[in-house]
Amino acid sequence: MKFSGSQDSGYLSAFNFSSLTDIVMLLLIFFLLTSSFVTTKGLDVVLPEASNTQQHQDLRVDVSVKGDGSIAFNGKEITKAELPSLISAAITADTTVATVVVLRADQSLSYSTVVEMLDVIKGAGATRFFLATEKKK
Repeated sequence: MKFSGSQDSGYLSAFNFSSLTDIVMLLLIFFLLTSSFVTTKGLDVVLPEASNTQQHQDLRVDVSVKGDGSIAFNGKEITKAELPSLISAAITADTTVATVVVLRADQSLSYSTVVEMLDVIKGAGATRFFLATEKKK
């Protein structure tokens, strides 16, 4: 039995990477289009739903209130006493853009608790504030 090592069939002499590149690009495009880029700061709260909602592009300050009463300012848990000073500092930090305070209150909170939080926000000097809601499905 004689094995010939000098004859080369030529089939595997060069690998074509263009088909592999096409598949990788298609997978990249698929994952970019299907992933969600929405980030929310604050506590994990269940927002009430509303039909007529819109997004705002101003300087945004998030105040989240969970169902158990815990409060977060831009994702950092704080006490209720610290909230007015943090809001007024955020409002006066950049006067070139309008500062919007977004209250993300859990839907299980009582109406009086939400009004009390709005009162604290307005007392800190905020003139533009909104209640965050989820869009109805």
